[in-house]
Amino acid sequence: MNEATAQEVIARYLEEEWKVKLSPRKSGPDFLYRGRIIEVKGSDFRVSKAVRQFARYATEYADFAIAFPADALNSINLIQLHVLGSIWYRAFGQFLTVYLILGKEERFGVLKISDATDLLYKVVTHIRENLIWDRKEMAKLLSSTEFLIKELERVIIFATTEMVDTASDTRWVSLP
Repeated sequence: MNEATAQEVIARYLEEEWKVKLSPRKSGPDFLYRGRIIEVKGSDFRVSKAVRQFARYATEYADFAIAFPADALNSINLIQLHVLGSIWYRAFGQFLTVYLILGKEERFGVLKISDATDLLYKVVTHIRENLIWDRKEMAKLLSSTEFLIKELERVIIFATTEMVDTASDTRWVSLP
């Protein structure tokens, strides 16, 4: 999903959530309302490339959040967000909020995770409780570190998108 589509989805979501009609801004954070901001990224999102921007915004605004497509949550982003979330509150006095976006046919789901440190737990729990492999598949997965890392990316992305799709607190919006 490109960033423009993700921005449209978040704008629609905010109409319902914050009861305000906002358009993405040309510069600075994508959405700003009463000191609360949401920075939106596309599927090519990389935490390591955006962390300075996030830190700058966290020092300038009262409430900071990031939104991105669920398919951008690969193992590297998941671990980096967990570490970043772990120090965020101490550094800035606020939780690092994450909005995961899932496109499904004509609709888009947005799942709000209030603290990025909960994201790792939620994804791992979803994998443990919902992805069932037979012994052969599990043995193959664990037999090779290279295969494990390659398949782990697929598993994390699949689990994240499925988690957003099935979570009871996911809000579904349609674009005009």
